[in-house]
Amino acid sequence: MTGHLYPLFVLAPVCGLLVDSVLHVIVSRMLRGRQIPSLAVAFLLGGLVSCLLTVQALKCSMFNSVEYWSCQMGNCLFYAALGFCYFNFVNLHIASLRIRILLELLSAGSEGLDVKAVLSKYNARDIINRRLERLCIGRQLLERNQRYYVGNRLFLLIARCNVLAKQLIQGGRYRKL
Repeated sequence: MTGHLYPLFVLAPVCGLLVDSVLHVIVSRMLRGRQIPSLAVAFLLGGLVSCLLTVQALKCSMFNSVEYWSCQMGNCLFYAALGFCYFNFVNLHIASLRIRILLELLSAGSEGLDVKAVLSKYNARDIINRRLERLCIGRQLLERNQRYYVGNRLFLLIARCNVLAKQLIQGGRYRKL
């Protein structure tokens, strides 16, 4: 690889992540806040940018085909790792009730909050109803005759992969519902 294209090769996954994060915001607004589809579209397009920049950087290289594809796959894996971190960052922001409760306690100052105040803001029934509403809006769940059904098999696959990853990482300590 020629020296002047080396920075492009190294930065290709980072540029892909930049495209991913910007497109996530744009696509999310276009899809009215549907996070999973907007994350998927942005991730795929960011990956495409990363791959195209890597191809451009490797165009003038003297690598044989094994070296060329090793570099390409390495950058793809690096971009996927960055994208996974971004997904988890967004997911943490979206789903973390614990952080919101801690911020409420922080804003309450030295007086703190009593249990009634916390429960009035974070009633379990209300939280579940809002979560079910968001899942229905995002079409991950379908509601018919006051019963819920899986609406998106891809979302179910993601949930199963999440359970599998937790089982692999935590071993027998993690039990799925």
